[in-house]
Amino acid sequence: TANRWLASVRACLRAAVDVDLIAENPADKVKPFREGAPRSRVLSDAEFKRAVAAIDAITDPHVRLGFVLLKDTGARKSEVLRARWEHVDLEHGTWLIPSPKSGFPQVIPLLPRTVDALRSTERIGPWLLPGRKEGTHREDIRRPWVALRLAADLDGVTIQDIRRTFGTRVARTSGLHVASKALRHSDIRVTATVYAALGLEDVRAGLEATRA
Repeated sequence: TANRWLASVRACLRAAVDVDLIAENPADKVKPFREGAPRSRVLSDAEFKRAVAAIDAITDPHVRLGFVLLKDTGARKSEVLRARWEHVDLEHGTWLIPSPKSGFPQVIPLLPRTVDALRSTERIGPWLLPGRKEGTHREDIRRPWVALRLAADLDGVTIQDIRRTFGTRVARTSGLHVASKALRHSDIRVTATVYAALGLEDVRAGLEATRA
């Protein structure tokens, strides 16, 4: 957090230098803290199966759909909460995200099972996850997530770990470049370091697969 603040302050002071408000940028002399290792928690195959079973057991169809999108697309929680029916093309199996983190519209391909889940969910207003008030979307899925974690025995797992698990599974089956595209990263290094870090056994399996 301190490093993020330092970067912001440094940028502001750099702009002040550019317009001659100050002579030099004092923040350039401040060294950032050493960054900790990125979180690398991913669900094991057994945990993932339990998570899928727990999602299937959710009684609220819209909340269930939200978790289906999280596990099947690797979308961010905020993107799922703000998903609109008008941006879903069931015929072509795509989901348009108009304002993702990257700053420009992107299209996510949908699996047939995800399309089936969308088709079977009643449309209540413009949002895939409608809120309590008419015309609004859900602001969070914290409580359903806590219940899902308990049901699936996912100790210490966060919603972000679902996205990381998605990236790792895609990387293992289709390669890092496909995983980066699926996660919609502009820099493949982010995918490799944070979302699809492959271990020694993954490398061993890849070598075994290429052996004549």
